[in-house]
Amino acid sequence: MPFIEALKAYGKSADIMIEAKAKNKAALKLVEDLSKVRGFNRVNGGAIKI
Repeated sequence: MPFIEALKAYGKSADIMIEAKAKNKAALKLVEDLSKVRGFNRVNGGAIKI
């Protein structure tokens, strides 16, 4: 996940836009998947803290 590592090194919060037909579903699936990775904590519905 080079993009996520680059954001982590940046040291500030960032918003990410997803381009998909079912944006809400895709965003929530991404957050769900990332929250299962060590070091990623789901803060609320669509937010992740690294």
